[in-house]
Amino acid sequence: MVHVKIMRIDFNLVIKDLGNKPIKENIGGKIQDADLKFYSVFSLTGNPKDPTKQINGVEKLKRFELAQKINKGGEIEVTVEEITLIKQLIGEYLPIIIVGRCYELLDPKEKVESETSTKQKP
Repeated sequence: MVHVKIMRIDFNLVIKDLGNKPIKENIGGKIQDADLKFYSVFSLTGNPKDPTKQINGVEKLKRFELAQKINKGGEIEVTVEEITLIKQLIGEYLPIIIVGRCYELLDPKEKVESETSTKQKP
């Protein structure tokens, strides 16, 4: 029996800059607050930046299906493997601030642990 860890992630959470203000993007022709859903779907559906790094049809379908699931918005159940893929692609495609903010939302346990350890320091 294979045990798969499932997490619930709210993909509608807005991504904020270092000043804690929402990052704005052109989404559907309108300037809007960008959320985790926008950056996740953008990264999953993009072509590899490195033209020598091609992905096969099976991998493209896997990414497409995950993008469709996330694009529904709200709290979505995702596997640890899916989170790893999303983080890998966000890290490849997006700027540092967005990567950091997305990782915080995709790994809430690490965030809580780091907040706890920060509070314990004098």
